[in-house]
Amino acid sequence: MAFIDFDVDMLRRYLKETERLLQSAKKREISAYRERLQLEGKAHREEAEVDMQATQAEHHRKMTFQEEFLALLKKHGIAYDERCLWE
Repeated sequence: MAFIDFDVDMLRRYLKETERLLQSAKKREISAYRERLQLEGKAHREEAEVDMQATQAEHHRKMTFQEEFLALLKKHGIAYDERCLWE
């Protein structure tokens, strides 16, 4: 059996550097994943906002803001004096 001569310190440095590079790559991968999620979430929110804006005018043709607000108060059992609401 042949004896292989190698530098143990060099091997340790190599392993340490390899571990550092793997950790750095992992951090970059996680960062890129988080960024993708944020962009997807932003796109979804923007799409929902555009949809809401498109239907808002039609929604208010059916019910005025005042009617909708009064219905919300009634639904949740909130007492109010209508004379004080619209001053």
